[in-house]
Formats: sequence, C-alpha cells, structure tokens
Amino acid sequence: MRPFRPSDPVLAGRNHRILWAVGIVLALIFFGFLGYLVLFRRPPFEALYLSIATMTTLGDGRAAPVGPVQDLFVAALNLLGVSAGLYSLGIVVTTVIEGDLRNLWGERRLEKDLKRIRDHVVVCGAGRVGLRAAQELEAAGRAVVLVEERPSHVLTLRQRGMRVVEGDATREETLRAANVGSAVGLVAALPNDALNLVIVLAARELAPNLVIVARAEDEGAEHRLLRAGAQRVVMPTALGGRRLARVFLKPNSMDFFDSVLANENDLELEEVTVTATGQLQGAQLREFRDRTGSHATVIGIRRATGYLPSPPADYRLVPGDLLLVLGAVEDLRRVASANAERAGAPGS
Repeated sequence: MRPFRPSDPVLAGRNHRILWAVGIVLALIFFGFLGYLVLFRRPPFEALYLSIATMTTLGDGRAAPVGPVQDLFVAALNLLGVSAGLYSLGIVVTTVIEGDLRNLWGERRLEKDLKRIRDHVVVCGAGRVGLRAAQELEAAGRAVVLVEERPSHVLTLRQRGMRVVEGDATREETLRAANVGSAVGLVAALPNDALNLVIVLAARELAPNLVIVARAEDEGAEHRLLRAGAQRVVMPTALGGRRLARVFLKPNSMDFFDSVLANENDLELEEVTVTATGQLQGAQLREFRDRTGSHATVIGIRRATGYLPSPPADYRLVPGDLLLVLGAVEDLRRVASANAERAGAPGS
C-alpha cells in the first residue's frame, strides 16, 4: 500500500476556494467604500467603517439613504454582504471538514501500512542528514519509515509521499509505531549525540538483530554509540572534510567512484558473501569469471582478519568471505546466481 499522500491538486483547490472567498469579501468592502465615498460624500475612514457595517447588516444610522440611488446601493450592499458572508462561511466549514476527514483517513491508512511493512529501514530525524539518507535508501529500493518530531516537517514530508511517524524517536512507543521490530535496520540521524545514544539503546532492546547506523558529531561519542549497540558510526563533519580533501587531491578518482555509487554507466558496486554451498566456495580468484559466467571484477575482500584490497589471483575463496564486486547490473546478477546455486548442480 502506498503511504498517505495529501493530494497537491486537492490542497491547491482548497486554497484557491479560500482565496476566492476572501477576494469577494474584500471586493465588496471596496465597492461599499467607494459608494459611501461618492454617493454619501463621507470621509475615507468613515466610508470604510460604514461599508463594513452595512455588509454585516449592523448599520448605525449614520448614513440614512437620501434618494433612490442611495436606497438601491444600501440594499444591494446588504444583500451582497450577507451572500458573501454565507458563501465564505460555507467554504471555511467545508475546508475544515474535508481537511479533518482527509487527515483521519490518511492517518488510518498510514497505521495499516506500518503494521504490514516488513524489512524496512527506520530513519530517526528528518533534518538534512536524515532526509538525505532516507532518499538514498529509497533510491536503492529500500522501504523507509521516517521518525520526525516537528509537525510542520511531518506534513511536508507526507506531502512528498514519504512514510512518516510523528513523535519523539527516543521513546519506545514511537519506535514501535514505526514497526522497528520488523525492520532490517535503523539510522539514528539526530544532530545530538546523547539523543542518538538513547535511540540506539532503545532500538537494540526492541530489536536485538537490527542493523543500526548512528550519526555522531563528537569523536568521543563514537565508541559510546558502538558500545550501546550500533554497528557503524558516521561522523558527517569528518566525512565531509575528508571528501573535500580527496576531491581536491584526486578529482578524477572521486568522480569515478561517485558514478559507480550513483549507478551511472551501468556499473554497480555490490557486496557478495561467499556461501558454503555455492559455486564460489573453494574457487581461486582467477576462476571467478569462469565460475560466474560474468565479466565482474573483485576489487577487495573482507575476511575475519580484515580487508584485503586487490587480492591475488591464487587467493582461494572460503565461506564467509565478503567480496566487493564491481560490474554491470547483469553481471552482478550472474554472480549472485552462481553464489546461490549449489556446486555440482545440473547446468553448473
């Protein structure tokens, strides 16, 4: 089910109707102002007051009609004022009722969607960092649930079509509302290390197997977040400074890796964990392309002892090795298929 998304054309239509009603009332006030100014020769301020008083049928007797033209003007202004008032009241009431019903219906749809959602990522904090993380995850095909405390931000994000739970991300009931128990991961992206620490502790208690990535502003907070249960800690300021330096020193290399991470030029970087029963286990790296039937390249391996960049051709793959594989999308599919297929199976 798609998330609650207030319809922009509907909202625009409501705003248009409200503006139209306000415009009619202001136009009638101006019409009455000119009438009292010209027909009754009243001073500007008094003409404005009498215009409003006549439109609201209050009148105070200051401007008794002195002829048929003035009689007709006052009667018309009374009639038009009452009509405009009733019309404007109807617009306001209709808009409020429509808005309440749409919000109620939208919230119920969101609650049902959140109860059914599985294998999603909960992103706590919809600031610049959190929102960008959510957008990148959605672009990669991951379902995302944002947790945001500020009502104005919640409304804006829902209008963009994003799933958003309104509430304090440090509270367990808010994380439960985001269905953290059925999520595959959580990103604690608040700009406050203490709050992120509380989020990590609460999320780890609710979902022991959850993959948690936390944001840190201070270097001293990194080890605390890791001890609390985060698998990875990212420092945006340090990461940004390091990237600025690398772009300056090696701009072409950074452009290449950016294009790979952005899935441009039909190239992707994929993580493949060697299985115990697939075609890759026991193979030397020089046999990788033959075993997978692809042109993908292994650019690094993560073992229990650490990373092995540019691994040698005679390296023998063992179950549990995490391969960093660079290749076209179709080649990566073949690698995944060979890794999942049983060794010695027909057609292998």
